[in-house]
Amino acid sequence: MRTLPEPAVPPERISRPLGILLHPDEDGWTAPELSESFLSRLAAPTRSVRLAGCGHFPVEEPGFQQLLDEVAVELASLESAA
Repeated sequence: MRTLPEPAVPPERISRPLGILLHPDEDGWTAPELSESFLSRLAAPTRSVRLAGCGHFPVEEPGFQQLLDEVAVELASLESAA
């Protein structure tokens, strides 16, 4: 089994900003559990959203619209906090 390289900054040292995982629900290349395992290592607040009906490159609906909606919500929250 191949060992993956460690990130330049350990995730346990990342305390901000919010970490959002937008993971395709039908990703045949990267298991959601692998991505969620990394996300859980972040010291920052996190949340995870599974994009419905999407493969590895999330262009299928309805997941693509979910992705756009989630990004819009986060951008709006940043604008209102400024």
